[in-house]
Amino acid sequence: MKVERRLLSLVALLRRSNHAVTRAQIFAVMGRMDDGYPAAHPEAARKKLGRDLRELHALGVVVRWDPVEQGYLLAPSARAPVSLHLDEDDAELLVESVRRLTDLREGTLAPRVEAALEQEEATELRRGGRPAFAVHEPTPPQDMALFESLVDACWHRRLLAFDYTTLDDRRARRAVEPWGVFRRHGAWHLLGHDRDRTAARSFRLSAIASLQVDPSAGAFEFPSGPQADVRAWATMEMWQWAVHPPVDVVLLCDEVSVLVARAVGGRVDGDHVTFACTNLEGVDDVVWDWAPRVRPLAPPELVARFAAAVDKVGASHKEGA
Repeated sequence: MKVERRLLSLVALLRRSNHAVTRAQIFAVMGRMDDGYPAAHPEAARKKLGRDLRELHALGVVVRWDPVEQGYLLAPSARAPVSLHLDEDDAELLVESVRRLTDLREGTLAPRVEAALEQEEATELRRGGRPAFAVHEPTPPQDMALFESLVDACWHRRLLAFDYTTLDDRRARRAVEPWGVFRRHGAWHLLGHDRDRTAARSFRLSAIASLQVDPSAGAFEFPSGPQADVRAWATMEMWQWAVHPPVDVVLLCDEVSVLVARAVGGRVDGDHVTFACTNLEGVDDVVWDWAPRVRPLAPPELVARFAAAVDKVGASHKEGA
């Protein structure tokens, strides 16, 4: 419990500051805590702080070192503001409650109240406060440098360019207006507007390479519609993402047609399952999850992509034989 309280206090301290916080400032503020950073033993305090920063990193709360200000800053993704939607009566009650719970001798909040607020602040951090982000996940991405660069670009609305490899191994340069980063089915994704395709697209972080951020392009305008709602994208199935107008997908199934229909929300007609789809690329995972008991019959582009993938798998097996 002491470690958890120390981590919560460290996040609260960094979050309240508008500037980088130096080690000396952290030690001065948190040296008085039980099991805090012992200011009298700088080397021990430095090692303990290092362990805590690594622990926060593993929890998805990224803390950066600012070489200019020689201090620590929370990454933009962790600085989402806490919004309280209070009417006039609620606000007055809150102010009066805080006044009564303030330690009048020192002019600060009583210890138990401060601890409760820190706990609430940590809960808000985990929820995330800005609609464009869903980045506080227990499992961080493998490439943290790429992850932080993408989150920073989302926050400042900077145009990105990167090489992207699709699931069928096609590689192309993409120009993207980044909207947010989210985690889905164990994999991290970037959501944004693909300028070449003039549509919303999601990109697996593991397939992004040679990232370039263009600060000279100026901040792009963030769309106000539901297409840029990262939280919605994170909770949708891939074939439901609004990438193109709805098309009907028809799958030929074995005796698993009822199970497949239940999984995709489709209708069953004998050994056929039909459902509406707004992102054909998202159907690939469905087909391969159920293969070889399922194969696509429509639309033609899905059938062609599936056939090409099967041919590639067959060719690789022949080469290995």
